[in-house]
Amino acid sequence: MAKAKSKRGFEELLEDLEQRISRMESGALSLDEMLKEYAAGIELIALCRDKLSAARQLIEDTPAPAADREEVLHDGA
Repeated sequence: MAKAKSKRGFEELLEDLEQRISRMESGALSLDEMLKEYAAGIELIALCRDKLSAARQLIEDTPAPAADREEVLHDGA
Protein backbone atom coordinates (compact mmCIF):
# COMPACT_ATOMS: atom_id res chain seq x y z
CA MET A 1 0.00 0.00 0.00
CA ALA A 2 1.55 3.29 -1.11
CA LYS A 3 1.49 6.04 1.45
CA ALA A 4 -0.07 9.24 0.16
CA LYS A 5 1.08 12.54 1.57
CA SER A 6 -1.73 14.44 3.24
CA LYS A 7 -2.07 18.19 3.39
CA ARG A 8 -4.44 17.79 6.32
CA GLY A 9 -3.05 18.41 9.77
CA PHE A 10 -2.51 15.76 12.40
CA GLU A 11 -5.55 16.83 14.42
CA GLU A 12 -7.83 16.64 11.38
CA LEU A 13 -6.52 13.20 10.46
CA LEU A 14 -6.98 11.98 14.03
CA GLU A 15 -10.53 13.34 14.17
CA ASP A 16 -11.35 11.56 10.90
CA LEU A 17 -9.91 8.32 12.34
CA GLU A 18 -11.94 8.68 15.54
CA GLN A 19 -15.15 9.24 13.54
CA ARG A 20 -14.47 6.13 11.47
CA ILE A 21 -13.87 4.10 14.63
CA SER A 22 -17.16 5.36 16.09
CA ARG A 23 -19.05 4.36 12.94
CA MET A 24 -17.45 0.91 13.06
CA GLU A 25 -18.27 0.47 16.76
CA SER A 26 -21.88 1.53 16.19
CA GLY A 27 -22.68 -1.81 14.59
CA ALA A 28 -24.76 -0.10 11.89
CA LEU A 29 -22.37 -0.78 8.99
CA SER A 30 -22.55 -3.66 6.57
CA LEU A 31 -19.53 -5.93 6.26
CA ASP A 32 -18.45 -4.17 3.05
CA GLU A 33 -18.77 -0.75 4.69
CA MET A 34 -16.88 -1.99 7.72
CA LEU A 35 -14.01 -3.24 5.55
CA LYS A 36 -13.84 0.09 3.69
CA GLU A 37 -13.75 2.01 6.97
CA TYR A 38 -11.07 -0.34 8.29
CA ALA A 39 -8.88 0.12 5.21
CA ALA A 40 -9.31 3.90 5.37
CA GLY A 41 -8.49 3.81 9.08
CA ILE A 42 -5.25 1.92 8.45
CA GLU A 43 -4.25 4.58 5.92
CA LEU A 44 -5.11 7.35 8.41
CA ILE A 45 -2.97 5.68 11.06
CA ALA A 46 -0.03 5.62 8.63
CA LEU A 47 -0.55 9.31 7.82
CA CYS A 48 -0.72 10.20 11.53
CA ARG A 49 2.50 8.28 12.18
CA ASP A 50 4.18 10.12 9.30
CA LYS A 51 3.09 13.48 10.76
CA LEU A 52 4.39 12.51 14.20
CA SER A 53 7.70 11.28 12.77
CA ALA A 54 8.14 14.54 10.86
CA ALA A 55 7.42 16.54 14.01
CA ARG A 56 9.88 14.44 16.04
CA GLN A 57 12.56 14.91 13.38
CA LEU A 58 11.97 18.67 13.34
CA ILE A 59 12.37 18.80 17.12
CA GLU A 60 15.54 16.71 17.02
CA ASP A 61 17.00 18.85 14.22
CA THR A 62 16.24 22.15 15.95
CA PRO A 63 19.20 23.35 17.99
CA ALA A 64 18.58 24.24 21.62
CA PRO A 65 18.98 27.92 22.58
CA ALA A 66 22.51 28.83 23.69
CA ALA A 67 21.52 29.08 27.37
CA ASP A 68 20.14 25.54 27.31
CA ARG A 69 23.27 24.20 25.61
CA GLU A 70 25.47 25.76 28.27
CA GLU A 71 23.36 24.20 31.02
CA VAL A 72 23.65 20.77 29.42
CA LEU A 73 27.40 21.15 29.07
CA HIS A 74 27.81 22.06 32.75
CA ASP A 75 25.44 19.34 33.99
CA GLY A 76 27.23 16.68 31.96
CA ALA A 77 30.68 17.56 33.26
